[in-house]
Amino acid sequence: MSLMRTSTSTTSELRLDPARCDGTGICAHLAPDVIELDRWGYPLLPKGPLSSQDEAQARRAVKGCAARALFLERRPVD
Repeated sequence: MSLMRTSTSTTSELRLDPARCDGTGICAHLAPDVIELDRWGYPLLPKGPLSSQDEAQARRAVKGCAARALFLERRPVD
């Protein structure tokens, strides 16, 4: 029996664990085209898949989040 690996396209979505977020807002400085802050300093994230340029900024924000509240979720493209 031969196992064939199929190629599946995926996209990334930026997610937040609100229980971990402390509202310092560094994520918006690292990804200004992707993340906005509410009036208390908590991130407002885009809905849906990120473009490749936005994904690069989102990765910077994920790496720079001291609270580890941000993460990228990979999803298959329908």
